[in-house]
Amino acid sequence: MPKANGGYSALPNDCAIITMYHSSLFIRPHSLPGLEIRYGEGCELAYRLHTHDSYSLGLVLAGETRYQCQKRHYHSSAGDGLCIGPDTPHACNPLGGEWRYLMCQIDPALWPQNVQANGIPFRNAAFNAALLGLWHGAQRGRDISADWLRVCAALNLARNTTRAADEHWRRILATLQDDHATIEAWAADAHISCRQLARLLAPSGMSPHQWLLSRRINRSKTLLRAGWPLADIAHALGFADQAHFQRLFKYHTAVPPGQYRQTSGKYGGLPEKLGRQPIE
Repeated sequence: MPKANGGYSALPNDCAIITMYHSSLFIRPHSLPGLEIRYGEGCELAYRLHTHDSYSLGLVLAGETRYQCQKRHYHSSAGDGLCIGPDTPHACNPLGGEWRYLMCQIDPALWPQNVQANGIPFRNAAFNAALLGLWHGAQRGRDISADWLRVCAALNLARNTTRAADEHWRRILATLQDDHATIEAWAADAHISCRQLARLLAPSGMSPHQWLLSRRINRSKTLLRAGWPLADIAHALGFADQAHFQRLFKYHTAVPPGQYRQTSGKYGGLPEKLGRQPIE
């Protein structure tokens, strides 16, 4: 826990802590493999339109943000929950002033099958309390399996039942393979032209180039967590060089890849603010 003198103290060995760039913190609990929790604060945390290969479950803790999901735009503020499916383009950029949030990345194997992730903001006090309970449990290094079940139960009751528009673009996205290094290779395997590929993907909000890059960034996270050197990742995933990889990774995640990979058993005083300013 944070010390009075501003120093650090070690967390229990039950969780892995990633010390982050500026005012962000990642926790990957050993008690629930497949879950990564990110706490972030500060209006400098801006993101390009991007995707994840996992479900994204978030909560705005303070401030206001412009939130985009595919081509839909929303204004979200403290107390709003977000539930976003894999391979769903989104971006969340604060409007200035105080800004704090939680975002969980959840392996599809952990996701409750009866919950639809449509990307539409929602409000529910029980969900907010359950997600904060999960976060506090992860901070303390305890087994959070029961906390996750409470989140799932609250999410099932709180979920927005409004269906997202039909997403025909996902059919063409399914043809994207990890070994596709170029748009031309992707289009050829899909048996369409590059122009047709771009037109079919347009409703997603991302171009073929953006999809290729987003997939590479997501694959690089797996390699970073496995401890790969940055230069080897850049080479394996087809970036021009290590600097090119580092620059694009930070554009998409608001943190340099070296910091994302860095594992520590310590953390500073960021999370205690959650206790001082609870979300209603």
